[in-house]
Amino acid sequence: MVRRCCKEKLFHTMYQVIVLVILSIAVSVLVNALRPEGLIWMQVTQPPGTFDIESITPDEAWVLLSDNRIRFVDARSALDFYQGHLPGAVNVPHKDMDKAFMQLKSIVQSGSTLVTYCDDPECTLGLELARLLKNSGIDTVKVLTAGWAGWYEAGYPVEESMEGGAG
Repeated sequence: MVRRCCKEKLFHTMYQVIVLVILSIAVSVLVNALRPEGLIWMQVTQPPGTFDIESITPDEAWVLLSDNRIRFVDARSALDFYQGHLPGAVNVPHKDMDKAFMQLKSIVQSGSTLVTYCDDPECTLGLELARLLKNSGIDTVKVLTAGWAGWYEAGYPVEESMEGGAG
């Protein structure tokens, strides 16, 4: 009788542990899915037909910006964008690219090259957005691999505003 009671308690405890682990995972997945900038579960591989994206330095971008030949596309979250962004930038987080595609296409048709960027060289969102744009038929796109941090550290101007969002 004592052994049976212990086995039942052990089984019951293990059952509770498994249920708690499953519930914890489910809640974590749900919270991540609801966050605007949730964690990436898997590394995105380059799809077939993806072209290499030309990179641009802050100095090169400044020259082109001074000649009104480029338009920045900020791939960061809306919150980061509102706290500060490159001059004239449009905020297009990766998940909003479909909504912003026509706006970006009209910018390119007006003669500007799109330059995507993210936080810094470690952040790949700018490159991923540039690849999406390129694969969607927008050929005049470059990536500012130094990102927001490289631009800011180079001493170029930045803007703070609630304007420029794509959606």
